[in-house]
Amino acid sequence: MPDEAALLRVLGDRAPEGLPIYRDDPADPDDENTLATAVFEIRDTAIDFTIHQHGTQRFATRIVPSGHAPRAS
Repeated sequence: MPDEAALLRVLGDRAPEGLPIYRDDPADPDDENTLATAVFEIRDTAIDFTIHQHGTQRFATRIVPSGHAPRAS
C-alpha cells in the first residue's frame, strides 16, 4: 500500500493560490469546502478506514464481511 501519511499530505493540500484540495475558506470562489478526508484500505478479509479532519484522525473502524468474520463459540 502507498504511504498513508503521504496520501494524507496530498489530500490535506492547502495551496495558497487557486483551489487547494483541502478547503475550509468560507470565501473561496466556488463555495465548496472539505468536511473530512477518508482513507480506505481494502483487503481480502476486511476494509479498514479512517476519517481525518483538520489534519487529525477523528475516527477509525474495520468492516469484516460476514464470510470472513470469526464464528462465535
